[in-house]
Amino acid sequence: MQIRLIVCGIFLIMAFNADADCLDCHASAADSIATLPHKALVNHSDPSSACTSCHGDGAGHPSAPGSVLTFAGETLLRQNAACSGCHTGQHSAGSAHSSAGVACVDCHVVHGNAEAVVLPAGFERIDKGSATCARCHDDVLAQFAFNKRHRLQENSVSCTSCHDPHDRAKGPRLASATESVCTGCHADKDGPFLFEHDASRVDGCLACHTPHGSSNRHLLTHQQTGELCYSCHADVPQFHLGFAPVGDPRFGTGAVCTNCHVTIHGSNIDPGFLK
Repeated sequence: MQIRLIVCGIFLIMAFNADADCLDCHASAADSIATLPHKALVNHSDPSSACTSCHGDGAGHPSAPGSVLTFAGETLLRQNAACSGCHTGQHSAGSAHSSAGVACVDCHVVHGNAEAVVLPAGFERIDKGSATCARCHDDVLAQFAFNKRHRLQENSVSCTSCHDPHDRAKGPRLASATESVCTGCHADKDGPFLFEHDASRVDGCLACHTPHGSSNRHLLTHQQTGELCYSCHADVPQFHLGFAPVGDPRFGTGAVCTNCHVTIHGSNIDPGFLK
C-alpha cells in the first residue's frame, strides 16, 4: 500500500482512505465489488469515485446511520439519482419502468457475482436478463410455453433483443420501430417492394403475427389462414373464401389463400402477391 501511495499520489490516498473506513465494517462488499465493473471506480484517482460516489459522504455514518444512502427504504428518485450520475440517459424519469416505481437496483446489482450484472441475487442467469424481466412480466413469459414461439429458452433471443428496458416510451419499449425489430432477424421479409402489402405497411408485422408465442403456425394471430385474411379482406367474394380451405376441384381437397397469394409480405412482380 505504501508503494501505491507514493506512485499514485494524494488523490488515490484519499480514495482508498474513504474505502478503508467503509470496509472496516462492510468487509463483504470488498470481495463482491471486486468482480464487477464498478471495481474500476475504487482505483480511480478521483476520491469521489470510491464507496462515497454512490452512498455519499460517510464521515458521520457511524454516529448517524441515516446520513448515507443505503438504497433500501430510499425513495425511487434518490436511488436512481445515485446511478444516473454516471449512467446518464439510462432509466429515464419518463420511462414506463420509472413511472411504475421500478428502481435501477430492482434489476441491476452493484455488489455480487460478475454473472449477475443484470440479475438480482438468487436468480439464475438466463439469456442475458430475461429471468429478471420475468419477475414482473410473468404473463409474457408464459407465452413462450406455446409450441410455436421465439426461442427464448434456448438462448437464441432474449427480452432485450427486441425491448429496451430504459426507453422513455410508455408502450412496449421496443428497441426500434416494430418492423426494424422483426426484420433485424427476418431480413428476407423486409422490403422495399414494388407492391407492398397494406397490412405490413400500415400496421406492421403485428397485424398478422404475435411476437412471443402462439399455438398457430408462424406465430399467426388466427388459427386458419383464411380467417386471418378475411379480417381485412372481407370484400372478397364468398365463393373464393372461407375459414376452412376453399372447396375447389382444381386443388383437390381444398385451398387456402396462400396457395395462390404466396408472396404476402410484398412482391416486385405481382400486385396480388401471386406466384
